[in-house]
Amino acid sequence: MELARVFGELLKTGWRPRRTIVFCSWGAEEFGLTGSNEWVEEYMKNLATRAVVYFNVDTALVGNDHLQVSANPSLAPMIDETLKKIPDPYPDDTRKTVFDTRKQRMGYKDDPPIYRLSSSSDHAPFSQQIGVPGVIMYYMYGYSHLSWYPLYHTGYDTFHIVDTHYDPEFKHFQAITRVWGELTRKMADALILPIDAAVVGESLRYIYTIVRRYQFTETKIPLLKGISFETLDNAVDTFCNATQHLQEAVTSSTKTDPMEVRLLNDQLMYMERGFIDYIGLPDTEFTTKRNIIYAQSADNSYVSTYFPALRDALNRLATTDDVTTQLKEVEKQIARLTYHLYSAASTVDDVITASLTRGNL
Repeated sequence: MELARVFGELLKTGWRPRRTIVFCSWGAEEFGLTGSNEWVEEYMKNLATRAVVYFNVDTALVGNDHLQVSANPSLAPMIDETLKKIPDPYPDDTRKTVFDTRKQRMGYKDDPPIYRLSSSSDHAPFSQQIGVPGVIMYYMYGYSHLSWYPLYHTGYDTFHIVDTHYDPEFKHFQAITRVWGELTRKMADALILPIDAAVVGESLRYIYTIVRRYQFTETKIPLLKGISFETLDNAVDTFCNATQHLQEAVTSSTKTDPMEVRLLNDQLMYMERGFIDYIGLPDTEFTTKRNIIYAQSADNSYVSTYFPALRDALNRLATTDDVTTQLKEVEKQIARLTYHLYSAASTVDDVITASLTRGNL
């Protein structure tokens, strides 16, 4: 509410964002993300073609040690840049910004990681159903033996406990609101969307390598004889190369040609839409799980995993009695991944769009 008030004050000064900002407050989250799911389903056509990003703050504070951030990899550079600008609630000689505190208290010499999105809050319908990248953040307790905020979902989680113990001056709430606001302003005002295509490609190549390394265990390798991953390997390479070329185009753009700016923004916005399979992934009753790259696995509906359908198929291969049928399922998931990665690469590649712009088709 405070952030909406601040943006309202900005409007009174004459400021106008380049892109529409929609403030949302959901109901029935704990019953299955009901409010956000229903809203995304109702406005799916408009959101799938126009929505750029979704910022989620579910629980703003579960501790007061450092800010925890999860997001699509494409947003990580923008997030780090923003965190370096926001003052820490309680700075000292070694920690001036929210970023400094994250780095120090998370114990990293280099930039601390932006974690992958889970499927546990209201960003899930946006990322899982229509491929809109998202961010979720909250202030975290220091790493200890705690598995989670001990007062979470209890009658003891009150205004009094926050006011007297967790954030007496509400400076952590102020800091996360500033981060949230600046991320929103950046995305709404930027001439070219601050989405990093190259990071998406690098991240996808990395996680594909990890999946190949750890999923192909000694018990599975003999079962995989006769199955070729060459087409999937090529699809990964094609997508990664396309994202690199797009980022180079963004970097070299003079930002003076309106058609070029529109082309680049369209490519950046639709890049991750190519990861959406509208039929839905296996083991999904209501087609709410459609993202072939980041989604829940069959054995964990709370935390997202990478290449979920392929990983599930490979996991079943090691335990099934019907190896022939399961091998066909593995081949099917390889084919689906290959198709969608080539599709996403064609979205990122400007061949068709550029030809239409020049009147060559």
